[in-house]
Amino acid sequence: MERKKYLCYILSCLLGWQSIPASGKEYASVIYQAYIQGNMDTWRQVLDEIECSSPEDTDSMLELIHFYYGYTGYLIGSGQTTEAANSIKKSEEWIK
Repeated sequence: MERKKYLCYILSCLLGWQSIPASGKEYASVIYQAYIQGNMDTWRQVLDEIECSSPEDTDSMLELIHFYYGYTGYLIGSGQTTEAANSIKKSEEWIK
């Protein structure tokens, strides 16, 4: 758990200069823009940011799982099956 905490802190520091919004509707907008621009690094950053915030309400968790669903599809389509398997595992953790 400590490792996750430090990883989240480091990611927050590294991403601090970018303006990734903090609300669900804004996350959806950033994800959509990343999708249409083919910028999967931004998509991944949003996933990491949401995970670091440890959403506890059902709507936020469902949105995170939905975002993982789309990201996993991209990974499979681009032949990144190992990363896709990891993405599936992470989303399954949020389902539990």
